[in-house]
Amino acid sequence: MRGLASTTLGAILAACLASACATDGAILEEARNGRDAETLLKLLENEAPWIAHDAARALGDMGHAPAAEPLLRLVVSDTADPYARGMAAVALGKLGVAAAAPVMERQLERAGHAEERYCLVHALSMLCTSDAVAILEDRISDNDVLVSRAARKGLLECAARAPGVGGAK
Repeated sequence: MRGLASTTLGAILAACLASACATDGAILEEARNGRDAETLLKLLENEAPWIAHDAARALGDMGHAPAAEPLLRLVVSDTADPYARGMAAVALGKLGVAAAAPVMERQLERAGHAEERYCLVHALSMLCTSDAVAILEDRISDNDVLVSRAARKGLLECAARAPGVGGAK
């Protein structure tokens, strides 16, 4: 009987959690489709990692410059999910927030997850500042092959965008 009660309780808890996630997911989708930046900014603090991740992505895709400070806070948060932190970095890269490069460098040193480091490197490759290029050069030797490859690709992209190279102006 005890096993049945705990299973039922587990099912009830799972249903409650699923309902909250479904509600937040619907809010996220509505905000993304309606380009509602204020709601997306609030969702950056959501406990569900995929909600914060997708809110960061939407803010970057929208080019919502006022999101820079909340995105920076998410990148350095000790409590945020690594995937959400990584997507916040990518959003900062899309926004062209050059001042984020030193923050991303510090986060690269702390990041234990290769996926987070990959996102940070990808974000730096969008910035292509001298700071970002120096950080990318250091990341060529990352112990994860995908991060290392992303750093090389980022350096190539930055070189192609440099004035007088590859037709860039």
